[in-house]
Amino acid sequence: MVTGLEIKNLIQSHEYKRLLDKAEHDYKIKIYDNDDSISQECNSVAYEINKSGLTPELILDFIMKNDKLVFIFSKLKISKLSEDYCDFEEDEENSDDIILIGQAKTFLIVNSIEILLLRKSEIDLTNFLKAIKIPSYKKYAKELFEFYQESLKIY
Repeated sequence: MVTGLEIKNLIQSHEYKRLLDKAEHDYKIKIYDNDDSISQECNSVAYEINKSGLTPELILDFIMKNDKLVFIFSKLKISKLSEDYCDFEEDEENSDDIILIGQAKTFLIVNSIEILLLRKSEIDLTNFLKAIKIPSYKKYAKELFEFYQESLKIY
């Protein structure tokens, strides 16, 4: 069973930090750099890894070998989901108060889990999203599949 401490060690590793730097500098993906919530974030990602049936080693290896694909997928996911969120928020009175702070340091891990499960089958991803209690998980799985297909075209 993967623990939050293992994930914290992974994101503090030299290899992972180098990947985050590349995401930020080469792909202009803003990373939220505040360690106040890192334990909770790592525990959440450990839970997701345990539900996925994958290992941190497999995920890190996948990111390192397929970094361009992971970065493209992440960039598409961020931009498309941000657009949807902003469209929703336009109806709110206090939409001026929304501040985008960037991606959590674990975003490469989470996105890689989604890609790896999509590579197996869309059903595996759907079951995973259901297991981690994502609202409207079927719709979200279809969106992720579209991001993945678009990423492959660019990749």
